[in-house]
Amino acid sequence: MEKLFEGAPEWLANIEKIKREQDSVEESILATQEKILENENHLEKLKSLQNEVTEDINNDLKKIQEQIFDILEKHRSARSNTSNIYNSQSRTSEQLDLMLQAIHEYARLIREASLTIKHFDDVGSPLKYESLDLSPFRHYKVFDNKEISRIYIYFFRFKKLLY
Repeated sequence: MEKLFEGAPEWLANIEKIKREQDSVEESILATQEKILENENHLEKLKSLQNEVTEDINNDLKKIQEQIFDILEKHRSARSNTSNIYNSQSRTSEQLDLMLQAIHEYARLIREASLTIKHFDDVGSPLKYESLDLSPFRHYKVFDNKEISRIYIYFFRFKKLLY
């Protein structure tokens, strides 16, 4: 081709050079467009991957949040159970204290009744005390301090078992 333009004016020879440069520019443009398409495809893949990762992270965060709520609910329930147990123990302790007072009072009444019967038997004739029916108390044993102490010990051991 160069032979065709050999003796031609200079501007005509420059056309061939311009044409070659134009072809080179077009090849560069095509290569750039191919790179742009490759990069766009790569970008789409990255966006898709990012969406998947974001979705996985959101799902994991939801699971963690649910686990935290479950833990908080269990903690709240445990605290409520502990409070109920404490209140129950307090009531049981109060009831045991009342039982102890009742046992003590009962022992005192039996002792007094037994001593009264003994006193009536020792002091005088039964005719003087005929109006008092003491027969139900005659079979009760008189508790001494040692026996009452033993009752307290058993009671406190029982109370310790509850705690």
